[in-house]
Amino acid sequence: MRGHRVPSASPVPLGRSIRIGSAAIALTLAVGTSPDSIVDASPSPQDTEYRIIFSSERDGNFELYRMNSDGSELTRLTDDPSEDWLPYCSPDGAQIVFSSDRVGHHQLYLMPIEGGEATRLTHSKFANNSPSWSPDGSEIAFSSGGNTSVSNLYAVRPDGTNLRQITDMPGYNFLSPTWSPDGSRLAAEGGKLGETIKTEWGEAGRMQIWSFNKDGSDPVELTGLDAYNGYPAWSPTGSTIVFDSTLEGWADVMAVNVDDRSVANLTQDPRENEFAAWSPDGEKIAFVAGRDGNNEIYVMNADGTNPTRLTNDAGADSAPAWCRR
Repeated sequence: MRGHRVPSASPVPLGRSIRIGSAAIALTLAVGTSPDSIVDASPSPQDTEYRIIFSSERDGNFELYRMNSDGSELTRLTDDPSEDWLPYCSPDGAQIVFSSDRVGHHQLYLMPIEGGEATRLTHSKFANNSPSWSPDGSEIAFSSGGNTSVSNLYAVRPDGTNLRQITDMPGYNFLSPTWSPDGSRLAAEGGKLGETIKTEWGEAGRMQIWSFNKDGSDPVELTGLDAYNGYPAWSPTGSTIVFDSTLEGWADVMAVNVDDRSVANLTQDPRENEFAAWSPDGEKIAFVAGRDGNNEIYVMNADGTNPTRLTNDAGADSAPAWCRR
């Protein structure tokens, strides 16, 4: 299952009008852009209000890096022989939570946004992945489980206290949580144990996008697509969730309207498009695309237009997340 993959495995690949941020798009709009129109970013002073953190194997194994939102001032943050993966910023932009297999299996760690010593946050016999900080900074949600065990959602305070389980639906797996902007609900990928679907990278779970109250009550299945659907990210307006989907036969970034559950394809590109992440102002979406022979970090407008490449390296870049300054 893709949601259980870690960086040391093979590379993770992954209509109706829908309002996304401040723009409305329709399926008939050419939201996908041809590869020839992709341009590299040109750094500009006004485009550095936010920073982007991500994982990259450009130095031999997956480490964490930071750059401005225009791709400038690239800085390496970790230097460890283990895999550092799936970073996420605190609401104030001061700290990063990430997953790492420094103790032999993935646990969560905290470190300052400027780099420095990492502090272990979770202590579990299962792999802990996909951390997501609550909007008020009080909790970090994450998924815990393994390829041969059930995965559920949990939350813990940044000081490691008050660990609590969120989901507990017999026969279902849940991974990759993301908070609603008001902190009242979580979205995640979820599916029935044993249900799989063929994808370009092999068999994967037939996962859908769900939402829950933050205590796990009121589960709602938002998608019903015959595909792997995962790694959701809730928009700052609360109206939309973007996610990876193999509905077209490859990985695309799609969006589902939380109210009417209509779905739109934002990338429409027959190569890997995944790990979408909203900018705090809701105007941009960072994502990973394999349009240049390997996975690079791109940004696009919230309606899918103007995809712009930020990174350019032979090593795979993955899992972008935005940080406030």
